[in-house]
Amino acid sequence: MPPHLELPPDSLQTPHDPDVTYGYKGQGYKAQVAETCAKENPYQVITHVDVEPANSADQSATLPVVKKLEQNGMKPEVLFADTAYSSGENLVDALARGVTLHAPVQGGKPLDVEDPWREGRSQEAETTDALGLADFTFNRDFTRVLTCPAGKRPADQQLGTGKGTRRRKSRKITFAKEDCDTCPLADRCPTHRFKPGHRTLRTKPAKAATAHRQRQQATPEFRQEYRIRAGIESTNSELKSRHGARKLRVRRKPRVRLAMFLKTTAANVKRCIQHHVVVLAAEPTPA
Repeated sequence: MPPHLELPPDSLQTPHDPDVTYGYKGQGYKAQVAETCAKENPYQVITHVDVEPANSADQSATLPVVKKLEQNGMKPEVLFADTAYSSGENLVDALARGVTLHAPVQGGKPLDVEDPWREGRSQEAETTDALGLADFTFNRDFTRVLTCPAGKRPADQQLGTGKGTRRRKSRKITFAKEDCDTCPLADRCPTHRFKPGHRTLRTKPAKAATAHRQRQQATPEFRQEYRIRAGIESTNSELKSRHGARKLRVRRKPRVRLAMFLKTTAANVKRCIQHHVVVLAAEPTPA
């Protein structure tokens, strides 16, 4: 399509429904669905459904879903999602609300490629053996460094003065000269040496969370736990093929949202009935 004919995704797609936008799967709306996935449950329950424009980013829906579940008294300890819903910011923001977002993140460049504080490092550090943020130990929400790769505690940690919430601001972490001078990992360390001899690391919680998740998601343990996320795909298929969610007979976002709410309610009721029918059928018949 010539550049002068390109249309923005939020432009009017159909005069019959001004709320419809264009996403990568086509025109329409996008439904965000969450359900329980505990193996001990007799059946799983859809706990959240909402409707968004088709051109909206899934990444921006993660925290609203967590907040809504929390408001309704159904906040999960772990939320499984695919890569589209994950980012360093979402990992940190979810942890701040007591939720572990178990989702892969996009691959990124190692710290020593991006870090503007890399001056003064030896040529030896420019190898694949270079250490990164994933080698540092952080607290649960990645707002503080506990130890460096050599196991030394920081001498000082300062919060940046930039814009944003406290958990989004940069951190300046300083390590003592006496610890770094004799450290065998100094040439591989991403910290920057200053004239007094101490070393400093500058990072943000989201960047640290991303680095740790990139390493974690490569482990067999993470992949095994993540397999449970596939269950939501069968629920999406169920809503589309058995409950008519693929093509709704209503227009405008409020009606579409109500239709999806009714369809997920019907799915929950159906699951409940199916379970109890099996339970009742297994009970002995009274004499």
